[in-house]
Order: sequence, then structure tokens, then C-alpha cells
Amino acid sequence: MDLSTLKGTDNSQFTNDTTFNAIHPVTGEDSLVITIKSAKNPSVRGRLAKLLTRMSEESEKLKKPTLTDDQANAISNKVDAYSKDIAHLVFVSFDGLTDGGKPVKCTDELKAHLVDSYDWLRDQIVEQAASSQAFFTS
Repeated sequence: MDLSTLKGTDNSQFTNDTTFNAIHPVTGEDSLVITIKSAKNPSVRGRLAKLLTRMSEESEKLKKPTLTDDQANAISNKVDAYSKDIAHLVFVSFDGLTDGGKPVKCTDELKAHLVDSYDWLRDQIVEQAASSQAFFTS
């Protein structure tokens, strides 16, 4: 890698929102376009760091060999809740969603429903927001 190729990779890119095409896990369809903030965006970075720390701490508890099923379920529920909070924080908008062939308008209520109801979509939102590459290639 040539030193000159490092130009243009400063953190200012993370203040911009970016889009990605969510991929349906069964059909492979990718027409749903999701707009997100970067995990490094100054407007969300502080709160996001706290959520990620808490989620990581809870996830570590799952590694204990003495956990009962009830304890593991309770911890998993907390991890899922933190994941939802993270997705809600970085999810800006969507486009390309239809209902019976008719376009669906992006609303805060529908964004919340998507995050809360579809693990596969929430996982993609969180993964993309955490990806530096997603913001350099937008």
C-alpha cells in the first residue's frame, strides 16, 4: 500500500449518513435501502459506546459454564434489548419497502417496528453502522 492511498481516510467521513441494501435472509432480495449513522458519528458515539459496553458485558456472562437456562435466557434478552437500542439509535430511514406492491412511507413508528420485529434486519443495521468500510465506500 502506497502512503498516498491513506489520504481521504480521515474520520470526517463518519459524520455522514450512508446507505446499504438490506438482504432478506430467505429470498436474497435486496431492494430495501437502509440509511444509517456511523457508530463513530459524534452525534451518537457517546451513547452508543455505553450501549456497546453494556451489551459486551452481558454477552461475556453467557460464557460462564455454570449458567442455568433461565439465567442464559435472561442475559440473552438483555443483549437483544441493547442490540435494539443500538439499531434505533443509528437507523435514519428506509426506502424501497412496499405493502401489496404499494410504496410504504418511512415513519418513526415503522422504523421502530422493523427494528423490534426483524432480528435479521436489526443485525444488518448494527453490523453496517459498526463497519468503517461502509462509510468509506458510500
